[in-house]
Amino acid sequence: MPDEFVPIQVETHKIEMEKTLAKFGMSGERLSLVDETERATGAERVSRCTKIEGRIFFKKTVTAEDFREVVGSLRQFDEREKASLKDPWAFIRQRLLHEICHIQYRHMDEYACNKWAFYELKKG
Repeated sequence: MPDEFVPIQVETHKIEMEKTLAKFGMSGERLSLVDETERATGAERVSRCTKIEGRIFFKKTVTAEDFREVVGSLRQFDEREKASLKDPWAFIRQRLLHEICHIQYRHMDEYACNKWAFYELKKG
């Protein structure tokens, strides 16, 4: 994590998020930016989805604690992959891709969706 973490203002990336959703055939209407997700721990404190409705909920502001929780939940992944998340857009995009994976491939577990998200993140 950066020495001095600057909270990530997700709303400043909303247009890019909508473009990412469109790339996977999803409309921006499926995205809701919220003050808090309904989950208090792990990566779900930043983003979560409802698979059946295909909605994605994303916290408006990602704090240092949120960032640590997400990166901490990725212990099975390479340090280089986790280090790439220091870039705010890469962090947001990885979480968004993770949720897209859960919606489009409902049978995939957390590890598989994170792996797919990192793969898509590398593709650009």
